[in-house]
Amino acid sequence: MILGILAGIAAPRLLGTADRAIAQAVITDVEAIFTAAEVHAARAGGLANDEIRGVLPTEFVGLIDARVFSGGTPLGGVYDWNGPGTSAPIYGVAIRGPLDNGLRLLIDNTFDDGVLTTGWITQAQDSGIKFELAPNP
Repeated sequence: MILGILAGIAAPRLLGTADRAIAQAVITDVEAIFTAAEVHAARAGGLANDEIRGVLPTEFVGLIDARVFSGGTPLGGVYDWNGPGTSAPIYGVAIRGPLDNGLRLLIDNTFDDGVLTTGWITQAQDSGIKFELAPNP
């Protein structure tokens, strides 16, 4: 009986820990992508051009591990770089694909304003999530 009570207390905490680890892994990837974008922009005088989802922008080669784009994300789906040439309202990166809404909210609550319609983390059109580096002029 005591083990059952302890399991009832510990299980939700362990599940929350796994979700927080996934959220942190996504933010770590996004920070690496933004660092590559900023290094490229400093060298070339502008952001890397738009790229199709799941493909590393050629301007990022040597600045970030290509597996970040080709291997999928910790949330599922793939990363999609939105740079000059995109029709998106922001420059930055999105995770494309239907994602768990609870994890999207956890990421936004932990790293932004907790509202998926405002701030630098917002909901993408395809139930994905977007991370804004800069507005699209």
